[in-house]
Amino acid sequence: MFDHRFTLPAYLEAVALRLIVLGVATPAFSSERQAQEELDGMIARLQTIHDKIMANIVSIKRPAPQEVVFHDVEPGSGESSGPPAVDEYRLGNWAAAPNGTIDASVGAVEEFSAFAAIGHWDSQDLFGLIAAGNQQNEDLLGELFIHFYAKHATRTLARRKEVYADVGLRAAYNTINQLRRLRGLPLLQQVRNLGMSWSLGEVDSALATSAFGKPSTAGQHGELDRISVRISYTCLTLPCRLA
Repeated sequence: MFDHRFTLPAYLEAVALRLIVLGVATPAFSSERQAQEELDGMIARLQTIHDKIMANIVSIKRPAPQEVVFHDVEPGSGESSGPPAVDEYRLGNWAAAPNGTIDASVGAVEEFSAFAAIGHWDSQDLFGLIAAGNQQNEDLLGELFIHFYAKHATRTLARRKEVYADVGLRAAYNTINQLRRLRGLPLLQQVRNLGMSWSLGEVDSALATSAFGKPSTAGQHGELDRISVRISYTCLTLPCRLA
């Protein structure tokens, strides 16, 4: 069973201590063949561990529209004593808890350690979707869904980054680059979802994938279409507090 909760911090500490010993005993150790092979082994081991853990950081599934708000349509009997017709929007399975409250979750979990960063959705967005549906305002409903999925994608990304850092992968990433620097190798470049920083391109990709199943909000021929402008505006107007 792979469990990194105690071994990864201990290994990172051992690497740091080993580098101190090498630096004191052999100041020019990074240019010696035996030391280079040892550094290569550390790099390879840490990279394998880093990639294995990162591959097991999974996000809570993005709900389908009908799982967020459900359009309940049932014909009535047509008789005054029969059941009335039903045509209304209500909370879907993703949002509605068995006791009638809202229990919609967003977040990510690292499967090996079961460490998770989970948030619960506020009711304002969901009730806004229900109200727009019951008003039969399809344009407003579509606009609100874009905002909903923009928030969902950004909050999910924020929690993936939180999990990445808290399970020790940020420290592992920095140590790998420190070893590569000593070895004279090119540094690893920050890639998406590494929890190191945020970029507009990363957020754009997350929003487009969540809302439209597209890699980018950019329209064809390199121009922004109407939907792209709307979702890009959503990105810029998202509240800074992502919880």
